[in-house]
Amino acid sequence: MKQKENYAGGALGEAVGGDVDTVTLNQVKSVSAKNRVGGFIGCAGPGDLAGGNGLTLNLLGLNNLLKVENLLSVAEGVRVKINEAHVNGIAGGMTVQATGTNSNGEVVDYTAGGFIGRSNSCEIIKSDVKKILKEVTANDTDGFAGGFVGSSQTGGLADVAGEADVKALLNANKLLGAVTYLLPSYTECTVTYVDKGGVAADTAGGFVGNFRVERLTTKAQEKVAIILSIIWIM
Repeated sequence: MKQKENYAGGALGEAVGGDVDTVTLNQVKSVSAKNRVGGFIGCAGPGDLAGGNGLTLNLLGLNNLLKVENLLSVAEGVRVKINEAHVNGIAGGMTVQATGTNSNGEVVDYTAGGFIGRSNSCEIIKSDVKKILKEVTANDTDGFAGGFVGSSQTGGLADVAGEADVKALLNANKLLGAVTYLLPSYTECTVTYVDKGGVAADTAGGFVGNFRVERLTTKAQEKVAIILSIIWIM
């Protein structure tokens, strides 16, 4: 699969909210685009929709700014949860590539991941990339690449409300409810590489390239992830 601009995935280019349950992709050879590229999904979560003043409800079909009392319900609605999604590459291995550069002076982070390119507060459970990953690449000066996630960060209430609304929410002592939607999490997720497979970018990791304020666990919560047969990270 090849997309000239942004948002490319073996199953979904971009998802703002909703659940994905029990999906398997087979014989995926390659996925590429300028930015936000993943073997299963290019980008998920509310973060990419937010402007400088927060997300307005007209993006959801209404024309009013979010109100404090509605923040939690809206945050839940725009969060993406993925359960038991599997990406199976071809025999020679799957490749995922973000091709964008800042050659004209732009200031852009380019992201690519074996499963998801950019994860904004996603919850991903029992999902994997196997059979098998050959390489994940992004720009070597402005790129994030990971075997499972290219870039992972919070993308919840801070992105679906203005600063004043978030402060009001915190002052109303509803922080504990908000945290659920702020933190991405990855539970029992696996990536398997071909022999001599690997990841290359300015910031690269066998599982996650860019990792900020998340939870990542296995069933026994003894290891953060399972990574098999990785050879190189550049």
